Amino acid sequence: MLKIIKNIALFYKDGFANMRLGRTLWAVILIKLFVLFALLKTFIYDKSIRDLKSYE
Repeated sequence: MLKIIKNIALFYKDGFANMRLGRTLWAVILIKLFVLFALLKTFIYDKSIRDLKSYE
């Protein structure tokens, strides 16, 4: 089982190491996710958590 996981990890490592455009696309995706979750946390999650505490 451990050998299968190791082979899968090496497969992805080799695949990502040989990408050029893929690295840029992954960087854009990660930046978008960070911004999205940062905005959600500050504008939506914070208010809803405070509202939940007031109902208790």
